[in-house]
Amino acid sequence: MTHLYKIKDKQGNLVTFTLNKIQKKHLIERGSHRYNLILKARQFGFTTLYCIDLLDEALWVDGMTCGIVAHESKKLPDYFTIVKRAFENLPEYLKPQCKTDTKYMYEFIRRFDGKRMDSSIYVSTDIRGGTVQKLHITESAYIKDRQALNSGSKQAVPLTGWISEETTGNGFNDFYDFYMESQQNNGGEMEYKTYF
Repeated sequence: MTHLYKIKDKQGNLVTFTLNKIQKKHLIERGSHRYNLILKARQFGFTTLYCIDLLDEALWVDGMTCGIVAHESKKLPDYFTIVKRAFENLPEYLKPQCKTDTKYMYEFIRRFDGKRMDSSIYVSTDIRGGTVQKLHITESAYIKDRQALNSGSKQAVPLTGWISEETTGNGFNDFYDFYMESQQNNGGEMEYKTYF
């Protein structure tokens, strides 16, 4: 993941994505845990990390559907631009064939070596219908309708799937209650592992 994808750094330069200290620490601590909740400070690059991580999954794991949920529609272009920049700057000989390349979605149908594949990645404010194996939710504390998030987007992920949520703080709200409850109940297979 850290030698293949291009991102823009804070100065606006196109550079190869490498893990910073915080990202590396998080991935080590996360391991293969399926439910992850990250309360973070700004500018640590968690959204970029997960955009690259999910693109990597969609590109190399056949049948993988990855979704990124943004807290507001005006952020959709920002998040998908991270995915798109990384995909478009792949070496041509590694790029899979796309069935769909829409405003906020890639559907991959044939790998670079010609083998058929059926995987995708997309960015949305809500996921309804279908199954998503890996879901990342950005700025989760700022999602106004947590009930819709829980009954919609999260329900698209099967029990064998994977969900991560990251956010900067937003006072006392439903996300705060969810974070505190998850922190107290850490350890169960279906429960969130928390990071601060």
